[in-house]
Amino acid sequence: MNNTMDANARVFEVELMAQEEERRQTRIELRDTTEVRAVSAL
Repeated sequence: MNNTMDANARVFEVELMAQEEERRQTRIELRDTTEVRAVSAL
């Protein structure tokens, strides 16, 4: 029982980390796009 819970917790942590990394990448892309637009506007 405990092993199953531990495994599920690990899977959950890995998925959470993957989601956070994905969000971070999206933010970086958004920032880059905004910078490009700002430079184009100049």
